[in-house]
Amino acid sequence: MAIFHIVTPEDHSSVGAESAIEIAHAAASLLGPEPAQLLPHDLNDYARMVSDRSPWRPPSYDEAAIVMLPPDDDADLTGLLDTLADRHIPAVLIGAASLMSNARLRRAGLITFVEPAPIEDAAVALATLLKRQPLIHSLARELSIANRTSGGLKGEMDRLHEELNLAACVQRDFLPKEVPTAEGLDFGILFRPCGYVSGDIYSIRPVDEFRVGFFIADAVGHGVPAALLTVVLANSLSTRDESGRPVEPADVLLRLNRAMCEQEFAASRFATAVYGLIDTRTHELTIAGAGHPPPLIIGHGTMTKIETEGPLLGVFPNAEFTQTTAMLEPGQTLLLYTDGFETACPGTDAVGKDIRRANNNYVDHAARLVRQHIDSDLPATEMIRHLRELLDLQSGSLHQVDDITAMAISPVKPAKSMPRVISKAA
Repeated sequence: MAIFHIVTPEDHSSVGAESAIEIAHAAASLLGPEPAQLLPHDLNDYARMVSDRSPWRPPSYDEAAIVMLPPDDDADLTGLLDTLADRHIPAVLIGAASLMSNARLRRAGLITFVEPAPIEDAAVALATLLKRQPLIHSLARELSIANRTSGGLKGEMDRLHEELNLAACVQRDFLPKEVPTAEGLDFGILFRPCGYVSGDIYSIRPVDEFRVGFFIADAVGHGVPAALLTVVLANSLSTRDESGRPVEPADVLLRLNRAMCEQEFAASRFATAVYGLIDTRTHELTIAGAGHPPPLIIGHGTMTKIETEGPLLGVFPNAEFTQTTAMLEPGQTLLLYTDGFETACPGTDAVGKDIRRANNNYVDHAARLVRQHIDSDLPATEMIRHLRELLDLQSGSLHQVDDITAMAISPVKPAKSMPRVISKAA
């Protein structure tokens, strides 16, 4: 059964109320044989009544309003119009011609008639509004549910962001607080996760009075699963034996591989890594690798790869690792990096998915650093600065595909005031 609210101002003529009643009866006849219920209201009382109740129409009936507006052109209709819109109540407004030109009424999208309103036209408009009401209320309910769901999702996303920020802080606790210093050596680090946390990890630490151990690893994938694996790597990295003596690089990776294979991961988890030692007196390098991109020695106009043999960590429990030695001469820099560089430098003509495709463009950029070495020595910190500037200039640098980490080590002339003993990071 349809319910029609006949809404009139206190000083409105009875003729206007009679016109509204005729419109209601005519609209009811268009809707069906069931009788309609007509409820008279004062304009102000009606506005208060509908604003105090639930925004949702009871499902057992349909209702509409025929509103006879006051003759005052300056009447404040804001509250009434907002109430009708918020409660999704269909209404036909009837008033003086001067009032119908009110811009507020036009913006509200309401159906209006100049008094006296044509009975048939107003009835058809009112009946049409009522017939569309089931759809209007269904959409309004779905919108309300969507808004509540969106609010819940926002709260959940905020919680996840907070947890990821905390995870990033925890992960950084496993990284050196600052780059350590050592007599005759310069260290540089670039560490850029592609998200909150990284699947890359690195370490630089003294192992005895004259040697520094350096480590860089890349867990498969990126994000939280890879970051959790870096925690295992950091906790399992053992660079000294039970007596406190430094462990050779090949044995370090051997122990690390066994520790990872003993972990009962829910899915296949593995990592690539390089561990090495450098003597601060002779600058001799001893390096072992596990499926990692080969370190580069850059300088004197050349770029030399240090090839290492060894499988991925965490795959074969009985895997064996070998190590190789090299000399780092003055004017040369040792550069270690993760495979994130393979997607960090897209070609100038790359578009679409090609921007995210792995390539060897980073090697060309490394070659440019080699050419800079011809004219002047490029210490580790300067090389890292150049790499950082290079990455900033790449397309998509704000949304990099993979975690990026680089470590540079180069000999420098020791200052007279520097102690010979390596100092640990804070």
